[in-house]
Amino acid sequence: MHPGIVGLLEHDRGDLVHTLDVYLTNGGDARKTARELHLHRSTLYYRLDKLAEAIGSHLSDGETRFELTLSLRLAVLAGLYTPRPTVV
Repeated sequence: MHPGIVGLLEHDRGDLVHTLDVYLTNGGDARKTARELHLHRSTLYYRLDKLAEAIGSHLSDGETRFELTLSLRLAVLAGLYTPRPTVV
């Protein structure tokens, strides 16, 4: 698993993990992600900056997004993360 995801899960940052999960599921579409999470876009961008800082890489990198998506799926399979349902 990606060390950034491990760190977020160990520090009980489920809010950021959930934000990342929804963002990646939406293909990096900030507008759709903000709408699904019921956030203002500036709040989402703040969270994305915090995520980039926590994982040590920028979310615009395709390889990083792939690693993070795979890590989130592995965390679900390992029982370390349970995705929250999002209401649109």
